[in-house]
Amino acid sequence: MLTREGLTPDIAFGVISSEIGTNRSWWSLETVSGRSHSGQSFIIVFRRIDVYFEGMPRQVRIEFAGAMYHVMARGDHREAIVRDDKDRKTFLRTLGEACGRTGFRIHAYVLMGNHYHLLVETPQANLAKGMGWLQNAYTRRINTRHRLWGHLFGDRYKSILVEPGNCFWS
Repeated sequence: MLTREGLTPDIAFGVISSEIGTNRSWWSLETVSGRSHSGQSFIIVFRRIDVYFEGMPRQVRIEFAGAMYHVMARGDHREAIVRDDKDRKTFLRTLGEACGRTGFRIHAYVLMGNHYHLLVETPQANLAKGMGWLQNAYTRRINTRHRLWGHLFGDRYKSILVEPGNCFWS
């Protein structure tokens, strides 16, 4: 709420905010015009900006050289990411190219009909860059082959840092 205390003859608040639950209303100052202290009035126009927060923010990915990750991704709406053996070969070829570009070492993989799992070691701190390239390149190739358009994977890939001493390190 804009109150009389918020204004003086020469200045006005730039932004006024109010919080309601997880939504915020911001009022930004659009126009101010005025005159001297001799009693002439101001014209002040505020614009309301509503900001809505959807759920929690993304967790920061932990990346460092020599890290080992269990990486997984699922098809959009749990639909197939591979339809036949040619798609499986395309995935493995694309994964090999990603390894060549990034230095990834794949210790194990499982390629299912609608998702995959990888056990990836990253000699450099570049998991996000390499996985972004892998999923984008594979999606483009599959969409071209099957004359599709849009997402192949449902969400961002998930990665779990595998700590030394875990059963994967044995």
